[in-house]
Amino acid sequence: MESKELISYKDVDICHDDVTVLSSVDLKVAPGDFIYLLGKVGSGKSSFLKSLYAEIPVESGEARIFDYDLRKIKRTQIPFLRRKIGIIFQDFQLLPDRNVFDNLAFVLKATGWKNKEAIENQVIQVLEQVGMEKKAKRWTHQLSGGEQQRIAIARALLNSPELILADEPTGNLDSENGHELISLLYEIHKAGTAVIIATHNLRWVEEFPGRVFHCVTEHLKEDKNDSDEPTSASSEIEEINVPAEELPKVIADLNAEIGEDAGDESTSETPEKTEN
Repeated sequence: MESKELISYKDVDICHDDVTVLSSVDLKVAPGDFIYLLGKVGSGKSSFLKSLYAEIPVESGEARIFDYDLRKIKRTQIPFLRRKIGIIFQDFQLLPDRNVFDNLAFVLKATGWKNKEAIENQVIQVLEQVGMEKKAKRWTHQLSGGEQQRIAIARALLNSPELILADEPTGNLDSENGHELISLLYEIHKAGTAVIIATHNLRWVEEFPGRVFHCVTEHLKEDKNDSDEPTSASSEIEEINVPAEELPKVIADLNAEIGEDAGDESTSETPEKTEN
């Protein structure tokens, strides 16, 4: 039985300031997917993410997320849609006049939480999830960039979202903190939350594999990676076209090379004789 799709885009054009940035987008996202949006700055990655939480309207094609039709969504429905999505920004967007605990509690209160004990328990839970429970009373300016981004992830997890959107989340981090951040997002995805990361950094794809989409020339193209499928020996051999009249010479040269290699190997493995 197939999992229910969280996102379904079909032939969608995404525009920003009356300019088409992505056209004919076809995309389906299932629970637990780990997705990279790769592309240069200005290629449409951020605009695509903004369309998912209705900051940029979808005016053509078919676009559904959760149970919402983005072509028909009402303004009053948008806050409820956004509560189902965790959003992580490059510049953290933490409130400087509150400590870590109050930053997170503020979000819960703003999204309808009323019970003080429930709010406290939820804040502590997400801080533990990102390894920041000991920093609850710290002011945001007392945190390193990596710590601030972990708090931003904790904030994204507050309402137990089915989907996390991360827009260039490692852009303001050094290599080590960036690696820790992607590793944390990967663990979150393995627990069942779909994660979409917009980035121009290719380095994470090999270590943390997922579905890969490229934003190029106003299109979103999926990289169909068949590396998990068995590869036949013949597919690994480069085809060589040799004229028939030259074939005997080519074979002779190859045999000579093989003989030399075999001779070198046998010489290196033969123990030297010792004199009595």
